[in-house]
Order: sequence, then structure tokens, then C-alpha cells
Amino acid sequence: MSNSQFWRGGLVGYGEVGHILAEDLRAQGVAVHAFDLKLAGEAGAPLRTHAASHGVVLHSSHAALAGQSDFIVSAVTA
Repeated sequence: MSNSQFWRGGLVGYGEVGHILAEDLRAQGVAVHAFDLKLAGEAGAPLRTHAASHGVVLHSSHAALAGQSDFIVSAVTA
């Protein structure tokens, strides 16, 4: 697959770095999927809002994310 519009990128971690990567990948036509432990509950509201406004598909587990991704980037803190 040489055309990025057919790629499905996965992000583990959807904080500051995940947001930046998601925006850049979406601008290149890459479908973006993400998972973050903080997505559930009230603390995840800003993450869900950002994802909705940028066309990022959120998943409830690492396994679900992996099943929908051609490549995965770990964007979590140390």
C-alpha cells in the first residue's frame, strides 16, 4: 500500500503527542484509530471531543485497536 489514504494508523496513547500525530496523519489522509486508558469517564471527555472533531476512531481496548490498524505508534509517557 503506497497510497496513505488506504492506511489505518493506530495510536496507543491519545494525550498531547497522540493529538498531534492524529492531526498530522489525518491531514495526510490516513485513517486514525486510538486507545488510551483515560478515555473512559469524565477525564476522557476532552480526548473524545478531540477525536470526534478530527475523525479519529476510538477503541475500548488495545486488542480492538490492533485489529483495526496497519501500524501502531506508542505515544505514552515513560
